[in-house]
Amino acid sequence: METTSPVYDPYFCASGHILDYDKTIPVCRSPARTQVVDCPVEGDEGPTPPLGGPVRVIEGGKEVCKDFEFSAVKTNEKPSYIDVTVAATGQKTRIRF
Repeated sequence: METTSPVYDPYFCASGHILDYDKTIPVCRSPARTQVVDCPVEGDEGPTPPLGGPVRVIEGGKEVCKDFEFSAVKTNEKPSYIDVTVAATGQKTRIRF
């Protein structure tokens, strides 16, 4: 069995959210878009929201607006995982701590 040295993974998210990147900026988002009230109007000149912002979809014959839920990105202050390779099988796994 081979292991790496402990590796520093600088960003993580609260349980239930996924670490993603909007260009190079880390963001924590829900796994799927959910219905929201505010949807931008066509031609709105405001700032671009993370990950492209809300999208309009048709559900049950009606247009609804959906977007990801976002939470704050958290940072690790010390190493957070090692990678392990089983020599006999070549199987690799990541162990977080």
